[in-house]
Amino acid sequence: MNEIILLGTGGGRIVVFQGIRSSGGILIKYEEKIVFVDPGPGALGGLIKNKIYPNKIDSIWVTHKDLDHTGELNIIVEGMTEGGFKKRGKIFLPEEVLKENILLSYLREYVEEIKIIKELDSYEVCGLKIKTSPRHNHRETECYGFIIENFSFGYLVDTKPEENIIKFYSGLDILLVNCVLLEPKEGVYHISLRDIPFVYEITKPKKLILTHFGMRLLRFGFKNISEFLSKYKISFGLAYDNMKIKF
Repeated sequence: MNEIILLGTGGGRIVVFQGIRSSGGILIKYEEKIVFVDPGPGALGGLIKNKIYPNKIDSIWVTHKDLDHTGELNIIVEGMTEGGFKKRGKIFLPEEVLKENILLSYLREYVEEIKIIKELDSYEVCGLKIKTSPRHNHRETECYGFIIENFSFGYLVDTKPEENIIKFYSGLDILLVNCVLLEPKEGVYHISLRDIPFVYEITKPKKLILTHFGMRLLRFGFKNISEFLSKYKISFGLAYDNMKIKF
């Protein structure tokens, strides 16, 4: 069965590093292949909880270098290759991840291929047709979301909510949005709950799912979030750790 598993739905340092929610990334299971997106803190534990072991991972995709998206990248690469005894797997990542040695140099020899991703480019990953977004406005970080054409699924990862970026994700069946903040905050390059009606108006997905919640948003509560979104007649879902989206 083709499905996406949200191993972690926490965003922001307090939520992740106090263990309130995991930020373990996303698993995409497609035609008996597994792609791991953004193996952050909690990635290995999330795999084990879902009875999947790292040596079953076929490819890894990294959207950007931040710790909550790469915290267990090296652990998963080591596990995927069984400590380097089996040269296997491909890694797709922005060049920054290599330049800043976030992926340890010795592990690079363990995998079959490392592919640098760029904006508005197309890639085939384990049979998935993935297209990258324009570069997101997330500080000076090289950061890309993506669309999976096989599923009509998009992942709107960390960014300021600017129309020239957001419109890339228009017309999908499902749009997963990293929504860290309760409201916009000066100098913080993330989407807030108050921005979601704007995002929805531009993209008009059949269903919009919020994830990557920060502390203030979690304290605000899912009941209040739901009431706010319902005012705008948005078809939405609120993610939780180990949530499954089936296709």
